[in-house]
Amino acid sequence: LLNNPKINFKLKERNNKTFFHFLCEKGSSNIVEKVLNDKRFEDMLNEKDNYRRTPFHYACLNKDEKVGM
Repeated sequence: LLNNPKINFKLKERNNKTFFHFLCEKGSSNIVEKVLNDKRFEDMLNEKDNYRRTPFHYACLNKDEKVGM
């Protein structure tokens, strides 16, 4: 899916969460790792939602050691 040109990864939901916020929140560690290593997504790694949380805040709240580390 990360290589599908028809998917707009810049879209945000109503609270300004990106797809990366959701990946970290749900604990998708294998996909999170791929996103972290893909330069196309660098600009959204520290992006804050309406609650002023970055994707990494959600990773820590998730308590998944692989995602939160």
